[in-house]
Amino acid sequence: MLQRRLEMAKAMLESPMDIPIKVIAMECGFSDQSHLTRLFKNKFSTTPNRYRNKTKLTKFC
Repeated sequence: MLQRRLEMAKAMLESPMDIPIKVIAMECGFSDQSHLTRLFKNKFSTTPNRYRNKTKLTKFC
C-alpha cells in the first residue's frame, strides 16, 4: 500500500499542474508534508521538491 501511495505522489509531482506538495501528501494518504518527504526520500533518495524540479528540467530540455 505504501508503495502505491509513493508512486501516486511521484506521478502527481510530474504533473505540469504544479500541485502544492502538502496537497499531494494529503491526496495520497500521508499525514502531512513531512511524512511524505521522509518516506519519499527513503524510497527515491531525493526529496519531493528536488524530484519535481529535476523532472521539470528533464522535460524542458
